[in-house]
Amino acid sequence: MMTAAGLDPTKLQLSNRKVVMVFSRMEANARNGRRWLNYQQCLPMLQQLLDDRRQNEYLEVFDPKKFPSLKFAMLYWSQNVRAVVGMHGGGFYNLYFATAPLSVVEIWPVSADGRQVHATTNLFWEVSRLRGFDYWLLPATTVSASSSDANADCSMITAAVRLALGRGYATVLEPFYQGTTWSA
Repeated sequence: MMTAAGLDPTKLQLSNRKVVMVFSRMEANARNGRRWLNYQQCLPMLQQLLDDRRQNEYLEVFDPKKFPSLKFAMLYWSQNVRAVVGMHGGGFYNLYFATAPLSVVEIWPVSADGRQVHATTNLFWEVSRLRGFDYWLLPATTVSASSSDANADCSMITAAVRLALGRGYATVLEPFYQGTTWSA
């Protein structure tokens, strides 16, 4: 797919990729909920982390309107994106356009009683593993039993991104697995 877009994935350098993409799902057209309600409170902590790293990395909140074509999306994601952090949703399909190494921090809405809110538990883990990406799963408690909108622990997210960018490899569902039981 990358070659068809005129891109040689073997020539992409991690040191040139500076974007940490954020999926908030706060846009008006976000279907099925799963909005990261407190993402604006987390952004300063994440930006401080990037500033402390002194690698000229920066946060970018995902805006689908920025990508006018499939080819542009493929080129942008493969050449610029170093890490992805955000609430589970369709934006993660852009992982198909990214290049390894890449760190993926997916926030998963979980009801207060520990039950899963959304059904496709391992979809983006599988994509990440198949493409050679580091993958982190972080639970976020939903605002009510009938909602999949959630507030995430900003400290936990920042710690995961710090480890991910430092090339600290996550054991699947660890160290941030919080005891949630995923039902079949």
